[in-house]
Amino acid sequence: MQVENAVKAARRADSLSDVVQAVGEYAAASEKSLQLARLSEIQGLLKNCQEAVAEVYATEAAKEKLEPASAQVAKNQEVERAKAPVQAAVTTASNHEEDFARLTTARKEREKQAKKRRMRKRTKQQERMAKKKATLKLRKLTEHQWRRETQWQFDVYMGTNEAKEEGRQKGGKRRKGNKDLEVQGEVCIIKEKETGVVARR
Repeated sequence: MQVENAVKAARRADSLSDVVQAVGEYAAASEKSLQLARLSEIQGLLKNCQEAVAEVYATEAAKEKLEPASAQVAKNQEVERAKAPVQAAVTTASNHEEDFARLTTARKEREKQAKKRRMRKRTKQQERMAKKKATLKLRKLTEHQWRRETQWQFDVYMGTNEAKEEGRQKGGKRRKGNKDLEVQGEVCIIKEKETGVVARR
């Protein structure tokens, strides 16, 4: 039918372009008719060939068997596609946990180092305070010892050089400031009036 329509169109063509179009339609219709003829011939051959028919049936059976497998594969693919976001979420959560663990470890390490620094600072402060106290104590002891030594030297000076000498000459007491100097032989006894302390030199 398409070939006949193409021939009629070519006959009615008035211009070259119409003729070319009609020839194209004729060629397409002829190609399709040839394909149909070949298909009919193949079908006729298949009907006459039992082996070909058996092969076709086997192919159809295999196709029917493959359809469930294909459906299962498609289902598995859908499952995999559905699992992909879940797996990505699990991976993201795992990464977050690892990041949190690293941050927690780093924070604990920083706190530990800060605590060590505070302990070292406190220890240094305590050492400085102890050293300062020891220095003050030593200074007080030194000053006290210096005062005692100075007083002793003064007492020896006053008692030995003056009072002792005068005591030897006069054999009595001599009044010196707020002290009574009493010379007894080679020993100079110094009596404090106010405190009543007696020192022997």
